[in-house]
Order: sequence, then C-alpha cells, then structure tokens
Amino acid sequence: MGNKLTVNIYAEPKLGGGYSFTMHDGKGSTNELTFNKTKDNMKRWEDYEISFELNNLDGANLKFSHDINKVLWAEPTEDPNPPCPTSQQMDGIFYVASPNDIKDLKLRVTNTDPDHQRFVFGFNFLPATENDGPNANYVLYDPIGNNQNGGYPRSYAMLEPATIGGAAAGAVVGGLATMLLMSQATTMAIIWGAVIGAAVGFAVGLFFGKPGGGSVRSAPPA
Repeated sequence: MGNKLTVNIYAEPKLGGGYSFTMHDGKGSTNELTFNKTKDNMKRWEDYEISFELNNLDGANLKFSHDINKVLWAEPTEDPNPPCPTSQQMDGIFYVASPNDIKDLKLRVTNTDPDHQRFVFGFNFLPATENDGPNANYVLYDPIGNNQNGGYPRSYAMLEPATIGGAAAGAVVGGLATMLLMSQATTMAIIWGAVIGAAVGFAVGLFFGKPGGGSVRSAPPA
C-alpha cells in the first residue's frame, strides 16, 4: 500500500534568463521534503510513492527529461549547503522505478526511506520542444530530502526471530523466577510471572530486532 503524496513544482522564467523554482508539499512552500514513517502512520515495509507535478508559470515551457538515468539524481549529504547532485547514487532508495513513471509534466518517484539520511536530489528538465541527448539544454532544480525511517511493525505481535525468542525466553525466566521466589506459588502466580516475563522479553526483542537501514547503491553513470 504505502503512502501516496503529491508535490507540486512551479517553474517561472527569470529576468535575464534561466528559471526560478518553488516546491509545495501540500502544507506550503518548502525546499526540503521530510519523510517519517511513524508520523505518517506507515508500516516499516511500506514505501512512499511521490508524484512530482511540474507547473509552468508566466510563459515557462519545461518538461521532465524522459531519460530514466537523467530525470532524477540523488546523493546522500551531511553538508548543510550541499552542491548540486551530478549522478544517481540512491538507486533502490529514492528513485524512478520505471520509464512508465515519467510523463512530460509528472514524475513518479519511489522512496523506501530505510534509514536516517539527508540527501540532495535534482530533477533535470528540458525545454518542451527539445528531446534528450548530448546537446540538450537541461535545466536542473535541486531541493533537499530528509529520510527519518521509523514506521510500525506489521502487527503488534511482529513475528520476527528476535521478538519470538525474547518473548519465549522471558516467559520461561518469569515462570521459573516466580517458582523460586515463592515456594508455595500457585499456578496462577506462575502464569502471571510467565506473562510478565514474556512481555519484557518481547519488548527487548523489538528493540534489538528493529530493522536497520539499507545500503546505498550506485547506479550506472548517466
């Protein structure tokens, strides 16, 4: 399922040449998109599907590049003022999945948001009358992205080895501890000891079994 978002990009011609860009995420104008699966009530395994829509204003006449290796570049960064991206270094994380996701005025981007990672990303636009190629006059717009991971398990009783093992071990330890500390422990007391132990073990398993971030893969040079 995932989370489907629409982000509008507005292009306007500048006096003297070139273009200025603004980006609206539905909450207002911004130059940085933040992704947090917990705040967005998503599961850990769900992805973001972002529809970037290009809006030409005041005579601007641009379109998205239709070259899947050129239309979107993304690079991890810790620099507060990062340079413009020059390649796609986040393939499989923040990427265009298929050429079918590219339209003249709309681009669908997938973000798996697997880990905490700030990154710079850029769209390569073209004059509407031009096609991709070595002599094309590309126009780059490069905002910022901020992945914050998070997300909820598939269910409250997330069936992962760490949580199952933690719960089982906790139940055994809790029950035995109750028997040792209470020489005349009743069956109900032993059960409650096992339940409490299982809950503690489950919580410990969740902490140590939470998924880590995925690695960043480099795409072939554009």
